[in-house]
Amino acid sequence: MKNLRPIGIPHSIFLENIFARTYDATKLDEDTERVRNEYQNRGYFKVIVNEPKTQIHDTGHKSGHIPLLQSGPGKAVDITMPIEEGDRYNLGSITFKNNKAVSNVKALRNLFPIRDGDVFSKDKIAKGLENLRKAYGEQGYINFTSVPETHFDDEKKLIFLEIDVDEGKQFYVRRIEFQGKHHHPRQGNPPRNCAGRRQYLQFPPLELSLLRLNQLGYFDQLKPDDPNTTDRKLDEKTAWSNLSLKVHEKGKNSIGLNGGVSDWKAPSSASIIQPTLPRLGETLSVQASVGNLARSVRFGFTQPYLFDRPLQFGFNVYLNKVSYDQAGSFQFSAGRT
Repeated sequence: MKNLRPIGIPHSIFLENIFARTYDATKLDEDTERVRNEYQNRGYFKVIVNEPKTQIHDTGHKSGHIPLLQSGPGKAVDITMPIEEGDRYNLGSITFKNNKAVSNVKALRNLFPIRDGDVFSKDKIAKGLENLRKAYGEQGYINFTSVPETHFDDEKKLIFLEIDVDEGKQFYVRRIEFQGKHHHPRQGNPPRNCAGRRQYLQFPPLELSLLRLNQLGYFDQLKPDDPNTTDRKLDEKTAWSNLSLKVHEKGKNSIGLNGGVSDWKAPSSASIIQPTLPRLGETLSVQASVGNLARSVRFGFTQPYLFDRPLQFGFNVYLNKVSYDQAGSFQFSAGRT
């Protein structure tokens, strides 16, 4: 009864067991469906979960009671859920039909995390169907659908699945655009457009593409379950697809200045860091530190995609100069100038 928990108490394995649970009639249907799914994940595919019966009765002490030790008058609901489990089934086999683009049946079968003869699990079959959709999506079959047809052998207690595959048309990408707010308004598109395109896979799985984009650190967090993140326009006649990704670019350029004054030396430092250059995704950094005894200058540049391939190239040029004045150091430590 996942939806039945104390009002105002957050989900916790301790607090929910201490306080009384609150009955919510509108959530009882969801809990009933969870019970059915739990049985079907254990092989009882034909389980029947009848409508729950509820009974309200009085609880607590109607007259006086001791606070904190005895509960006052109230109401409680007893829930009785009639269940007909039926027989337990194992998986017989999984076959496919109408699969023309992918003829390797063994490869399709390996997408399902359940073996022939295992206890039938509804969740594992659903996971396999999702893997099947992603596999076809990576090949450009965006409108792919699959319908499992179930056949029973009641004598041997086996379930045979035949997956009816509707591959649809294979699409090709014409253009990938990144739209949204960015820090270079004179540019027609966000300046990280080229770097972002390298990380965005042309077709599903969308989660992997957004994960790679989030790892760049160029944009605000992109969520796969946000319907406003991606926009795909398909041309059924030409089989071309235009992809648009709505992003909000981060402003990560930084400038830092540091300084100090003392009897011994007067150090100061400055740094300018431009994490990415417009459209290309490179990193540029300049740092300098100047003092009476030490000076250093550093210039760095990194190209994450050399020759438009996943080859990272970079270099650092630096100059360090240190003056070792032992006499001056001895006089300073002795309190002399």
